[in-house]
Amino acid sequence: MKINTTAFSNLKNFFGARSSLFYSCVFSILFFALFYTQKSYSFVHFEPMVGYQFQNLKLVNLTNVSQEFKSDGTVFGAKIGLRTPIGISLDLAGTYSNGKSKPTPALTENPEFTQTVGSLQLGVSALNVMKLYLGTILTSEYQIKANAFTPGFKLNGIGYQAGVVFFVARNWALTVNYNVHQFKKVSGTAYVIGDDIKTYYTTNDLSDLSTFISYTF
Repeated sequence: MKINTTAFSNLKNFFGARSSLFYSCVFSILFFALFYTQKSYSFVHFEPMVGYQFQNLKLVNLTNVSQEFKSDGTVFGAKIGLRTPIGISLDLAGTYSNGKSKPTPALTENPEFTQTVGSLQLGVSALNVMKLYLGTILTSEYQIKANAFTPGFKLNGIGYQAGVVFFVARNWALTVNYNVHQFKKVSGTAYVIGDDIKTYYTTNDLSDLSTFISYTF
């Protein structure tokens, strides 16, 4: 069967070449196409998670001055979704983390940070031993809170993720997850000429690596 690549390209352009909405629609279409080809019912599952996360944010401003914020700490999350009898799953996932960030150049007092992430994940299980998934981050918010040494700021955007889940015992799983964030907006007392992040930075890179223990209901 010949695929109309022109029509697919036009559809992608309509949603935006980097829009998480486009990839969310693709994931959903693939999942429900598989779902409706199954004769058995799918399973609804809920999966609370707790884990540990490593983050690294790098900002480079228009004068080529860079600043980094590194952090690690506990992360909490949950997933809710559907799983077909052949092991295809579609999940809505959310995580929250907070703690102290370690900036470079160093400050006298390290600022606090918070991060919230919401994503849509499409996964494939293999023999009930492990699952691989790809995801699109629908919303990502990263905030450095103001203190006496930094004015503080908030970043908002989208992103992408990938992960692997190991089923270690009945209903218990170990997950390794990697996120890449693409921030579009920035806000704070130092950002007074609009919220487009490109107005202030040439580079804004945030990636994080997390491990989770979860229990599926």
